Amino acid sequence: MHYRSPVDALADQELLSHIDALLRASDPPFDRVMTRLVELDWKPSGQGSAFVLALALFNKAYVKHREDSDVMESVRLAQAEVLAHPVISKVVAQTAGSAVDSAVGV
Repeated sequence: MHYRSPVDALADQELLSHIDALLRASDPPFDRVMTRLVELDWKPSGQGSAFVLALALFNKAYVKHREDSDVMESVRLAQAEVLAHPVISKVVAQTAGSAVDSAVGV
C-alpha cells in the first residue's frame, strides 16, 4: 500500500500498533537514562542534549496519555507537552530564529 503523505500513513492501524509497542517498550530504558543523567547533575545545553531530553519527555508523556487516549491523541498530547517544556521551547525558538536570520542574510 502506498500513501500520498506521511500523515496518511499514520491512519494505518498496523503502523499505529507498532508505534505504540515501540514507545511503550522504550519507557523503562528512557527512565533509566534520565535517572542516570539526573544523578550526574546533567543540564541540556545545545540541540543534541535538548533532543535527548525531548525524546525522554515525549516518551514519558506518551505513555502517560496512552492510559486514557488512543495512539494518535497520545502522540498529539505528548508533542504539545514537549513543545511547552521551557528548555525545548527555548531551543526551538533559537533554531527558528537562526533559520530566519540565515534566510534574510543576517
